[in-house]
Amino acid sequence: MRGVYHGEDVLAALRRDMPDALIVDIDMPGKSGFAVAQEVRQTYGKHAPLMIAMSGKWTGQTDKMLGHLVGFDHYCLKPCEPRTLLQLLEPLTRASQ
Repeated sequence: MRGVYHGEDVLAALRRDMPDALIVDIDMPGKSGFAVAQEVRQTYGKHAPLMIAMSGKWTGQTDKMLGHLVGFDHYCLKPCEPRTLLQLLEPLTRASQ
């Protein structure tokens, strides 16, 4: 598990170590989570990790639609229950067994 705190650092981190999933705050410093997801999808296509958006600011239906259009697999609103995240990540654990 690795954490990055600026949008510009995400792709560099992916080149070092490709995770099974990315949990991305939409309102992160620097490049927005929307831009990050779009860049990850353009770079890795179908080989991109599972991408989960988190937002406490961009919570409308159009924000969620934009999230899916740029490449997020899931769009969660803050505060997000840990159980919800675990359910979204569960298929990855089954796939690795």
